[in-house]
Amino acid sequence: MSPRFQAPLSVLDEILEDAVARGDTAGVEGWVEIRGEVVFRSAFGFAAKVPKAEPLRPGTVFDLASVTKAVATTTAVLILVDRGLVRLDGPVWSYLKPFGCRGKERITVRQLLTHASGLPNYRPWFKELRGKEAFQEALFDADLENPPGATRVYSDLGYMTLGWLVEAVSGLSLDRFVDREICRPLGLRHTRFNPPRAWRKRTAATEDCPFRGRVIRGEVHDENAWSQGGVAGHAGLFSTLEDLAKFARAFLNAGKPGAGWPLTRALSQEMVTQQPVHGEIRQALGWWLRRSDFDATVFLPSDRSFGHTGFTGCSLWIDPENQALVILLANAIHPNRDKANPSGFRKPFHEVVCRLISRQGMTAGK
Repeated sequence: MSPRFQAPLSVLDEILEDAVARGDTAGVEGWVEIRGEVVFRSAFGFAAKVPKAEPLRPGTVFDLASVTKAVATTTAVLILVDRGLVRLDGPVWSYLKPFGCRGKERITVRQLLTHASGLPNYRPWFKELRGKEAFQEALFDADLENPPGATRVYSDLGYMTLGWLVEAVSGLSLDRFVDREICRPLGLRHTRFNPPRAWRKRTAATEDCPFRGRVIRGEVHDENAWSQGGVAGHAGLFSTLEDLAKFARAFLNAGKPGAGWPLTRALSQEMVTQQPVHGEIRQALGWWLRRSDFDATVFLPSDRSFGHTGFTGCSLWIDPENQALVILLANAIHPNRDKANPSGFRKPFHEVVCRLISRQGMTAGK
């Protein structure tokens, strides 16, 4: 590690250690990489606290929750766009025929990717439904809450639909498509849906779930994803720090020989360009962009920075202008979600990284 980075890094340790001590999360791993140099990597807390305490070790596998939307589903959809099999502004029903009813005929793929479809945010269908087909029937029959394109409403249902679109167009299940087209080319050896039982001991536990009557470990926490068999467009992907760093690094090197990034450079740039969506969040295709006010969604200094968070406490943020990436993987909802507070460490952690970048004389886009 370069000496110029050492002074502020003890503060990052303190932020994560204090987060565990306060109970904001059971455990957390952090990774900071700037211009190809890993300047920070640490792990604190517990992979599990119940039924017995187990320390969190480097290389732990985490349930990424909604980070799935950006890393897996968005990338998968855009691979199909890149190949001319899907049009961003094409109607969803043209790829997923039963979707075209009850006002959903005008919804485009772009609107699903930007949470502007008009679909509801969430429905607790897991309480009654089992299996992908039952969820499809319920969603295809669902009414819109807003006209398509009217406003941004963050929607799990929209990303469920995108997962099914990938399957309908590719002829593969979403997990197989993601493995074949994203994970294998990028060398992501510990990124997948439904991790094998052999990974259980190295996977961080999430909630002591009253619905399932057990501590969730090695299976997706999100109830709607679990009820569909663990594979869904909105949640279900598991990964590690190293694998997410490979993913982010490949994006930063998009278009360069040997990068392995599955999208053309032009589409990669469009993916992280602000879309004309009404709402508080600056929305790209699948990813969130830096906000102008310095709150917990800012994360990195450049206006070109983008990222996503997940309910379990995980986040991935990438700054192309400063060639920086920051990953925080946490099991904040273990053993229950009541005291989870990932914002309690995300915001100060990223604030320190922003100061570190500025201190080194790097640019911070305006």
